[in-house]
Amino acid sequence: MRFDASLFWHPFVPTPWPAQVAENREYAQALEQLGFTTAWSCEHHLWHDRNWACTPNSILTSLDVANHTTNLRVGQSPVSIVDRHPIHVAEDIAVLDNMTEGRVDFGAARGFNVRWGAQFNPDADRRDDHTNRALFEESLEIILRAWTEEAFSYSGRFYTLPVPGWKEADPSVKIEAPYYSAAGELVAINVLPKPYQTPYPPVWLMVGSNQSWAFAGARGVGALGGARSPAAIGEAVSYYRNAAAELQGTHVTPGHNVGVQFVTYCAKTMEEAIGDVRDGINRHFGPSEAGRQALEARRRSVVGSRTITADDLNMEPFDFELKHGSLMVGTPDDVAERIARFREEARLENFQLFPSIPGVSFAKAMRSLELFGTEVIPRFSGIPVA
Repeated sequence: MRFDASLFWHPFVPTPWPAQVAENREYAQALEQLGFTTAWSCEHHLWHDRNWACTPNSILTSLDVANHTTNLRVGQSPVSIVDRHPIHVAEDIAVLDNMTEGRVDFGAARGFNVRWGAQFNPDADRRDDHTNRALFEESLEIILRAWTEEAFSYSGRFYTLPVPGWKEADPSVKIEAPYYSAAGELVAINVLPKPYQTPYPPVWLMVGSNQSWAFAGARGVGALGGARSPAAIGEAVSYYRNAAAELQGTHVTPGHNVGVQFVTYCAKTMEEAIGDVRDGINRHFGPSEAGRQALEARRRSVVGSRTITADDLNMEPFDFELKHGSLMVGTPDDVAERIARFREEARLENFQLFPSIPGVSFAKAMRSLELFGTEVIPRFSGIPVA
């Protein structure tokens, strides 16, 4: 199996940025020593009211982590590509891939429906799901083509590249095909550098709905989803595989090119593990009406196509997630048994550990990571990745 992990950051706890940077480096170095494949950094903006010590720039964070490790791969979970110009994303990831000599996994997504989506690009506003989705698909296409084409041009709903009507003002530039027309108009661009990896870094889409799983399969890229029950993950993987077969003509083995991110916490006893994380997880969902709606949507996602019960809807968040197997909390034995169940029932081959739990200190997160790395991973070391 393959084991990846997100970097640790402090949800709801004010944290000086120099301390957060130092902890990122220490955590990443531990990941490398314990045999993890990739350290993923998520991206959030403008969350002044939550005090989340989470980077607003997952690409720069990836570079810093790479500079303080030797072989550990670095990924973004995700780059919200709708909030940036796709050419800038293509350039930045390609530079990162060259600086790390091919240690990059590129993670992309549309992002959450939160306040920052409307600030950077009006078309990225998540309240308009149709427009946001179209922008995401167009941006992803531009990024992939920019990495693989020398003389590149694009005409779409949101972007036209190069800008029509632009003529070279620098007399030292040769006005010649394929970049210029006979009239001297710029008609193609070459986005440089090209990635170190050929044709480009492994691409992972952060997915939630089954529609998103299918889109990743249709594009022939990886899918990295949030934790759900084994049955619901199995359903999502079926959407991925079916779309890959139908639109890519590719037979995908069940666990190939898909990963799942689990909130994970290990302790010496189950009582200690529950005591450290239960209250923080339950507080994660506020008492507001929006919070209740989000919680119910989350629970319906966890159970998948199965009918959700009234008892399920009335359970505390921690108890619900633990009941349905979507929370990896307990002793190393408990967590290993849960992973084995996902591997058997959902053919899980790529496990991503998510350590950032409200109320859990960095010291406790490090102790949990050490237990996981020394007592859980070795139990799966002989199992090949699909």
